[in-house]
Amino acid sequence: MGKGMAVFFGFVIPWVAYVVISPFFNFFDVKTKSPLILGMPPLMFWDTLWIILTPICLLIAYNIEKKRWS
Repeated sequence: MGKGMAVFFGFVIPWVAYVVISPFFNFFDVKTKSPLILGMPPLMFWDTLWIILTPICLLIAYNIEKKRWS
């Protein structure tokens, strides 16, 4: 695996999750009762999920680069 895979896991996946997909979770009207996921509105759940998943993506990218340089 090359540098392209490391960039993909470390940068592209989290960027797409935050910038491209997040706006689609904000379509619920705040004044109406929107569905909750684990007690959170969908956008808050999505952001919280990716706060947890972004370091995992960075760890994968780090391991790819570490193998490439060793």
